[in-house]
Amino acid sequence: GIVNGSTITATATDTAGNVSPEASKVVDTSAPATPTGYVDNVAPEEGTFATGTSTNDTTPGLIIPTPAAGETPKLYVDGTEVPATYDPVTGTLTPTTPLTEGQHDLSYTLTDSNGFEGIPSAPLSLTVDTQAPTTPATAPTGYVDNVAPEEGTFASGTSTNDTTPGLIIPAPAAGETPKLYVDGTEVPATYDSATGTLTPTTPLTEGQHDLTYSLTDAAGNESGQSPALTLTVDTQAPTAPAAPTEYLDNTDPQQGTFGTGTSTNDSTPGVIIPTPGAGETPKLYVDGTEVPATYDPATGTLTPTTPLTEGQYDLTYTLTDEAGNESDPSPAITITVDTQAPAAPAAPTEYLDNTDPQQGTFGTGTSTNDSTPGVIIPAPAAGETPKLYVDGTEVPATYDPATGTLTPTTPLTEGQHDLTYTLTDAAGNESDPSPAITITVDTQAPATPAAPTEYLDNTDPQQGTFGTGTSTNDTTPGLIIPAPAAGETPKLYVDGTEVPATYDPATGTLTPNAPLGEGKHDLTYTLTDAAGNESAQSPALSLTVDTQAPTAPAAPTQYVDDAGTVTGQFGTGTSTDDTTPGLIIAAPGAGETPKLYVDGTEVPATYDPATGTLTPTTPLGEGKHDLTYTLTDEAGNESGQSGPLTLTVDTTAPTIPAAPTEYLDNTDPVQGTFGTGTSTNDTTPGLIIAAPAAGETPKLYVDGTEVPATYDPATGTLTPTTPLTEGKHDLTYSLTDAVGNESAPSGALTLTVDTQAPDAPTAALVSDTGIPGDGVTSNGEVAVTLTDSG
Repeated sequence: GIVNGSTITATATDTAGNVSPEASKVVDTSAPATPTGYVDNVAPEEGTFATGTSTNDTTPGLIIPTPAAGETPKLYVDGTEVPATYDPVTGTLTPTTPLTEGQHDLSYTLTDSNGFEGIPSAPLSLTVDTQAPTTPATAPTGYVDNVAPEEGTFASGTSTNDTTPGLIIPAPAAGETPKLYVDGTEVPATYDSATGTLTPTTPLTEGQHDLTYSLTDAAGNESGQSPALTLTVDTQAPTAPAAPTEYLDNTDPQQGTFGTGTSTNDSTPGVIIPTPGAGETPKLYVDGTEVPATYDPATGTLTPTTPLTEGQYDLTYTLTDEAGNESDPSPAITITVDTQAPAAPAAPTEYLDNTDPQQGTFGTGTSTNDSTPGVIIPAPAAGETPKLYVDGTEVPATYDPATGTLTPTTPLTEGQHDLTYTLTDAAGNESDPSPAITITVDTQAPATPAAPTEYLDNTDPQQGTFGTGTSTNDTTPGLIIPAPAAGETPKLYVDGTEVPATYDPATGTLTPNAPLGEGKHDLTYTLTDAAGNESAQSPALSLTVDTQAPTAPAAPTQYVDDAGTVTGQFGTGTSTDDTTPGLIIAAPGAGETPKLYVDGTEVPATYDPATGTLTPTTPLGEGKHDLTYTLTDEAGNESGQSGPLTLTVDTTAPTIPAAPTEYLDNTDPVQGTFGTGTSTNDTTPGLIIAAPAAGETPKLYVDGTEVPATYDPATGTLTPTTPLTEGKHDLTYSLTDAVGNESAPSGALTLTVDTQAPDAPTAALVSDTGIPGDGVTSNGEVAVTLTDSG
């Protein structure tokens, strides 16, 4: 053949024998270089792109190497030549007819000056996509503000001091890129797929803005803009407000409005301020520190929610706009809180309990077994003396400035009490009582609880509730107890020793925090009331912690086959037609339960201790299986699997054999092979059959009934061991495999057994001449008659 690079020369000779000059051509069968990319000239994404990309330019310019002198490139789209223009300046070969939507393979050829066209280049693949994504139907749901003091997610129509708020948008589809528009103009932005936010990289200006977004696909097609989310950027704090000139006093005996520099017995005076601007919120500062306060627009007052203590204060306020920008404080109004008597002291919030088992400080509404609890009060001012009141009656008490406690000297009685105190100055002026701290004195322990009867086991494989005297592999069993009464707390004791435990009211379980050790344990519990009085221990629930699994059992060696014609015990490596064979295992130890695994997976099974068999309740599938078993003790610990016993389940009968066509006759005088429809004097004819497959056994059927027979593989005959009766018979046979599956019978061979010889023939004269009956005739013809005895 002609190889690449060969030179072909040719001449032409006319009828006169004139020979033309030679013409030559160098054979070039190599493809031109693969295109390196294409030029996209359609906005918004113009430039050079590689194979495998998308474009919205329906006439992309395929970039090819500069053709050699005299060569002309041709463009092929999906294997078909299309009109195209080659631009040597850009090196592009551009179709003159727009490409259709979808993927296309672009290749080119080179044609020389003699018109010879080379083979196509390897293709460049691109996808033409001029369809923009669907315009987002709904406005963004909110934006993220990351600038203090008010950070978080906010909705459309709100204000923010974050100049780069993150617009929250749905996740774009694969290949789509979101673009941010502010007031209709695209702005540089960064999309964070983790937060779903599209954030401008340049801060927004002060004022209201409409934020929208679009989606641009891989080909550069951009959707329309979404509906807008509106927000107002506001980073300017309100102007510092004017100084308040008055405050409102609501406490007798002198109520009304008063000016700066005055005194008041109202510990929560309402500072009167001008009405804040729309969207502005006032904050109250006392001596330069913000305090919780409530603004009442009806009275124009800004009132602290926590009472001021005695003394002089400078009260100022600020204004905070909706974006969280706070003004500087106003000038101050100065107030002195002062009453004739000491101010009513604040409510005591705690008391000191010095009686076991629960010592410490406790709050109002609790119980205590300390009949002389010490009420914890703030340190009185210089010259002030505290007095203790129990249920409104003063009682003797001792104040300890080291602990800050005011303690009755006479024990309180059982029951609930309200404890208050007053402050008396050096002149004997006594304040009003403080609000009360409520305490219940309780020195009586709860009754001994009833014995627990069950515990909760949460460890596989046996989870659930179990009674006393059982075993568990859960080292932190949950003791099930009756619900404690209100205010009572259960404590767990293991073998008489208290252990840390957690009570779950949903399950009613009291569970040790630390695992119990192996062995038997007595679990009891007590109840401790709110005052710390503990009951006696309940009677015990006994359980045994056992986390040790039994030893892996020995491999089974036999199984029981109860199905079909071949039954009995069989060893590993055999086949069976019993789909639920009984695996023979050693008797499990006391409290142990066997589990059956087929090919490594546990299956439901029944153990029969009488036969020692572990039998699957669901039939096994056809094929080879490895049967193993495990032993699980009473605590649920399961041993490793035994070694396997391998068996093959085979319930498929052999194929129906072909009909026999001959039989063997071994009885004189005519021996040999004969076909269907013949007669034989051999009452045990050997049916000639095809050699059975390995493991298959033939059975003989005579007139549809199985008869004992012997198969001789040397002669290929299946011979009845009992002689057939006289007459016609249909002989068929079946094939039975090693596991007892029997095929349907073959077609029949028909033969007739005939062992009776014909009767002796009779001879008679055709013509008896002379004296009749003398047996002498002059006619030499004799007629012989044969009679079939059958």
